[in-house]
Amino acid sequence: MWAACLLYVEGTFNFYLLSFYMKYFPGNIFENSLYFAASDLCAFFLAGMLLHYTSMKLTLRLASVAALLGGFMYLFLEHSQPELQPAMIILSRLGQSMIFNTTLISVNRLFPTLFIANAYGICNFCAHIIACLAPFVAEI
Repeated sequence: MWAACLLYVEGTFNFYLLSFYMKYFPGNIFENSLYFAASDLCAFFLAGMLLHYTSMKLTLRLASVAALLGGFMYLFLEHSQPELQPAMIILSRLGQSMIFNTTLISVNRLFPTLFIANAYGICNFCAHIIACLAPFVAEI
């Protein structure tokens, strides 16, 4: 239960953090919103396909690699490769959206039917309490 809550909290917090931080990304905010929406659609599709054909662990690992790769590329190559900034941000958003969707689906698969509602409620409550801090962290 603790692991499910932790993954759900991480996925939800970072999903909303990227959304609130979008106004600081370079470029037009409307184009960035369009890119985020396209990456979310790709992430929804990829997460569903990977969960259908592989395991939850592998799906979370691949999504984490994509999010970390995009995030680290943005941190370390932001000034030296400004033309790649949108791709870095999109890669990070793709991975984070995959993590968010995978944790949302995985809670229902991890617990017995009798406890799914309670487990989902506890995970969702914890995640949204912590996600309330995302706008404040984005402004720091």
